[in-house]
Amino acid sequence: MPIADIFSPVTTELDSPYSNAESITPNDGADLSTRPRALWVGVLGNVAMVIGGATVTITGVQGLIPVRPERILLTGTTATNIISLF
Repeated sequence: MPIADIFSPVTTELDSPYSNAESITPNDGADLSTRPRALWVGVLGNVAMVIGGATVTITGVQGLIPVRPERILLTGTTATNIISLF
């Protein structure tokens, strides 16, 4: 029997709970398949990304990062177990 979801008709906002997740493999040449509402970083490190057309690196992060990048770069990313939340 499928699980009931009484919240399915509710409009999703940027501060709503996430309903999807996808593992990210950092890649210098490919955008993410879906632009996330946030990232989860499982193992401490740096995350290099393209966000708003600019390349930035967030250093020494682990846990939830409320950013909406287009791409997670292999070059410069040392964090692992990165999950896209959307």
